[in-house]
Amino acid sequence: MELELNWERMNYHELLLDTQVCREETQETIVPDSYPDILRIVEAGGQLCLTEKELKDGGVTVGGTVDGWLLYEPESGEGLCKIDYRIPFTVNLEAPGVTAQGRCVVRPILGRIDARTLNPRKVLVRADICADVCVYEHRELPVCCGMECSAEMGVQQLTGERRAYLTTAVCEKPFSVYEEVHAPAGLDAEGELVCMSAQAWCTEARLIGSKLVIKGEAGVRVRYLAGGQMNSTCIPVNFSQILEVEGAGEQADCSVSLYVTNVECTRAGEDGRQLNIALELMGQAVVADSYPLVALQDAYSTCGELTVEMQNFFVTDLLERYVRPQSMRELLETQVQAKSVVDASVRVCRVSVSGANMETQLQADVMYLDERDQLHTTGRTILISGQLDVPEGVQCRMSCTCPGEAFAAVTAGGLEVRFNLEMRGCMTRQEPVVSVKNARWTERSRDAQESRPSVVMRAAMPGESLWDIAKAYGTTIRRIGQANGLEQDEAPVGRLLLIPAGR
Repeated sequence: MELELNWERMNYHELLLDTQVCREETQETIVPDSYPDILRIVEAGGQLCLTEKELKDGGVTVGGTVDGWLLYEPESGEGLCKIDYRIPFTVNLEAPGVTAQGRCVVRPILGRIDARTLNPRKVLVRADICADVCVYEHRELPVCCGMECSAEMGVQQLTGERRAYLTTAVCEKPFSVYEEVHAPAGLDAEGELVCMSAQAWCTEARLIGSKLVIKGEAGVRVRYLAGGQMNSTCIPVNFSQILEVEGAGEQADCSVSLYVTNVECTRAGEDGRQLNIALELMGQAVVADSYPLVALQDAYSTCGELTVEMQNFFVTDLLERYVRPQSMRELLETQVQAKSVVDASVRVCRVSVSGANMETQLQADVMYLDERDQLHTTGRTILISGQLDVPEGVQCRMSCTCPGEAFAAVTAGGLEVRFNLEMRGCMTRQEPVVSVKNARWTERSRDAQESRPSVVMRAAMPGESLWDIAKAYGTTIRRIGQANGLEQDEAPVGRLLLIPAGR
């Protein structure tokens, strides 16, 4: 007779792809006819905007543009000139098992940008572009938690409970942020907005029912000319958004990432003393929670023959999540002696974990004036490595952000850059689970029942449980406990136990 099993079906999202793709994009840029020839490039900068994210069966496509600028001194000595460029990029990744119905989370990263003159009218721009890509697929985990049977069958069931750390929701939402702010000091009606870029990060994420409330901040960096001098300001823009999330408890862990799809900054007001900031952002959230998982681990019958088919699988158990903020200081060398700092920025390019070794790669850039008030830029790739305390068999995922503004100051050795670094870690372990998959009961023959002894005396062996003993002799834990005056279900090692017959 096939027994009816009770199943608990847990819905979750399985991480099928977790990778970072890096590539170098180059483009030749021609100086417009109306612009003077290039004497010296001061800076190559840009804003990385992700505009395409498409899942298909067996792969994912990510694309966007680097909307950049070149600042240069002309041969005519007329002051700084700026020309714009745009570098499109497309990345195709193979991802076995991924379907068009999956969920994709992307963190686009703009690394170092370099430019060199091929001749006074042509520039070669090189941009390092990276993207962290994670793809999730919906899955259903069926777990047998018990079986339906009558008392006459004498079926004994052993259940066990584990914690399963599951990704329960992956969602995203595009949204716009508009802000009107006072123009920075020195930007009068004659001043000129030169270039702008933006970064955004999440400051708070909280679940309220099926609503994920996120609060964030964007740093909009604006360069402008005032009185013939280059200046810079970082304008903080605060915002909040609500994302719809299903199937997560209010204590769930929410990992939120934001990226910019467009940024604009224009003059406003009759006197031009206001700035209109328009940001297009994409908010992405991955929600994970820990759930109790009850599994039927074993079964037998005291009145019949119970044949069971078992299944083995693994579940993820959360060991630790942590956030570690750090205050960082790094020294950048300069080709000439710096007099003052115009602007500074630091961004995370890559975080890699190999065993217990972790390495974070940052890109720091500083614009400064020398003693002759000439503009220069210097940049440096910063590598931060360290050892993680990761026990054997534990998986560690790390992420890193640089929230807030970076600052730089002139020192004897060059420029000292100060910034905040926030490391986030998640340690998990794969735990094996054994559970019943099918069960069939048949009545025991009369001869088999009569051949069994009514009483057995034996000692419990090390590592042996009362369940093991009861199953071996076709009786129950309760009857063994009653016969030996045991108050707990643990077998006393070395003690001679009376094992009564089952019924």
